[in-house]
Amino acid sequence: MKTLQEVRNILSDIEPDEGMYAKLDVEDIPHLKTLLGDEEAWMASRAVFALSRLETEEAHNLVIEAAKDSRSAVRVAAAVSSSLLPAKAADKLLDTLIADKDVSVKRFAITSMSKNASAKLVKKLADISANDANEFIRTVSADKLKELK
Repeated sequence: MKTLQEVRNILSDIEPDEGMYAKLDVEDIPHLKTLLGDEEAWMASRAVFALSRLETEEAHNLVIEAAKDSRSAVRVAAAVSSSLLPAKAADKLLDTLIADKDVSVKRFAITSMSKNASAKLVKKLADISANDANEFIRTVSADKLKELK
């Protein structure tokens, strides 16, 4: 098992790529969980991306929990990572994030929705496209609805 510092060093690569994340495995989940609380939002975001690539329920639940982080960069990372999660976990995550108060988080949650999204989530998206207070979000939602059909 790697140390916390080793996991931090792996995630600190200047140019993140799949090779970087491939160096991490399920044994690193405790350290990745710790890094979710890192004071640097970029490090916490990379921990989210790493967790989304691990095929365990624990890792998926940590990504879902990241949707509650106070930092928008971490919530955006969770939204973008949703495409790597099983459909049920992705739906749970995006159901929270498409209602986020931060427009950038909301936008990434909407654009990250897949054709596997539940009918409930698609209905929520339709409501946003018709009723959201932000015109940009209404447009992004309407475009995504067309793409999902």
